[in-house]
Amino acid sequence: MRAPAGPIRERVLVGLEVFIALCGLGGGIYLATHPATAMPLSYLRGTWFQSWRWPGIALFFFVGLCPLLVAVATLQGRSIASVGHLCVGIGLISWVALEAAWIVVSPGLQIAVGAIGAVILVLGVREWTSVDHGRRSNRSD
Repeated sequence: MRAPAGPIRERVLVGLEVFIALCGLGGGIYLATHPATAMPLSYLRGTWFQSWRWPGIALFFFVGLCPLLVAVATLQGRSIASVGHLCVGIGLISWVALEAAWIVVSPGLQIAVGAIGAVILVLGVREWTSVDHGRRSNRSD
């Protein structure tokens, strides 16, 4: 007997979001606490950043904390989690696009994070469409 798709999909989403969150939290803390030495400052040429502090803080919140909050909301069974998955997927893809436009540091990492964001987005759309959202159908199927 096969398990329903919903719980498996939710477990995969939570796993990916926790993985990304741990990477974002760790990377963000490191960049914020080592703003001059985390990576070469020359990578920041052409941006408005003078050190890695603010990019680290942004990484901590947007790539670390946000996916973690969505994963926790999913584990708690909160209905807002379905839209949270969409936001995390779109956010990761946007983050990588911005990063690629400004600072091409490690294309492999950017491709991996973008791919994880795309998987989260696709699974998030599937999750969103499988949840009732409190709407009633007007059709009498």
